[in-house]
Amino acid sequence: MNHELLILLKRNGVKFINIHSIGYDHINIKATKVLGIGISNNPYSVSSIADFISLHIPVSAKTYHAINKDNFYKGER
Repeated sequence: MNHELLILLKRNGVKFINIHSIGYDHINIKATKVLGIGISNNPYSVSSIADFISLHIPVSAKTYHAINKDNFYKGER
């Protein structure tokens, strides 16, 4: 979230941002302080990341096969 987006959020009444991610380096922390927007982070645990990925691998494989079956992908194989 860059400074411009944070200004827009502040104008629309946002007072606090809670993110659920591994880090918060994608948010301009200095801008949140200047604008008076609070921020917190609920980090993932290492095991939850592994669980998340292990659940998405089969879904990704199924999607890949469905796309190729319908000849949606026209690139080289």
